[in-house]
Amino acid sequence: MMDADGGQKQRIQQKEDELRDRVIYLAMDLAPAGRGIYRYLEERTGIPAARWQNVMLKRQLPTLAMLIALLDYRRPYAEWLLTGDDLGQGRSPSNERWESFLKHREWVQGNKAAGKED
Repeated sequence: MMDADGGQKQRIQQKEDELRDRVIYLAMDLAPAGRGIYRYLEERTGIPAARWQNVMLKRQLPTLAMLIALLDYRRPYAEWLLTGDDLGQGRSPSNERWESFLKHREWVQGNKAAGKED
């Protein structure tokens, strides 16, 4: 029974992490590149910059308010944002863009982890 519970918790955590990655992708797509991304998101959504920063740095999960705010600006991505699937309707980033984003995120996290070890 513990193994089943642990497996379920792990699946839920994986889905939460995947949702956070999609939120980060859309938030970065909404905000202009460069400095001030968190402040820009705060101005557009009314959600404090510190909360956006915590999500981007994977310190917290996205809030319901963040999901709603992103959907206000990226409505066609609604199903993909919430489920990770667009049912073949072309309302998600291309596989190439998504894979590039994930590889970049992995690289950034790897460099941060390496910096902590030094």
